[in-house]
Amino acid sequence: MASPDVYFDYLTEHKDVLYLTDAEIATLRNLILMFCIILGCLAAVEIARFAIVRKLRHKLLRYDSASERIAASGTSKQSHSSRRSKKSSRDDDITEPLIMGSDEEV
Repeated sequence: MASPDVYFDYLTEHKDVLYLTDAEIATLRNLILMFCIILGCLAAVEIARFAIVRKLRHKLLRYDSASERIAASGTSKQSHSSRRSKKSSRDDDITEPLIMGSDEEV
């Protein structure tokens, strides 16, 4: 990034075209430190957000892979028990009517 003096020299040279006064340019010169602090804080917040989201992503990936392993082991256990009983609880949920007596009234 260039020195702030380059920008203020430009403002001073073109203050008539930009409709600026010397007092306004001096105010901008005094506020440069505040602008740098604000930009630095925003950069720090973005870096922290990146680190947190990256850590959260790794945790969620581990959780998802663990859930898939648990679901896979649960599915294999369920398939063995359903072979023995010849009836799955999932089939009961699908064939069970959601609203009782709606066909009789129509």
